[in-house]
Amino acid sequence: MTSGKKPSVRPGTERRSGRDRRQADQGPPAGRDRRVSVEPRKPEISEVEITPSEWRALEEELLSRRKPPPG
Repeated sequence: MTSGKKPSVRPGTERRSGRDRRQADQGPPAGRDRRVSVEPRKPEISEVEITPSEWRALEEELLSRRKPPPG
């Protein structure tokens, strides 16, 4: 349980100003943005029709991967 007190900090080690920068819109940061390369593509999603027999085969494959080796 916390007492609600701020942790004591040695003078000179706390570099934060205490101001909230979100109170004023100052635009984008000066200089170069960190994201300078192309961002990765989003994956394509498509619906696939699966027959009941194909579904059972997928389930069996999944179950066979989860079983611990005999020993």
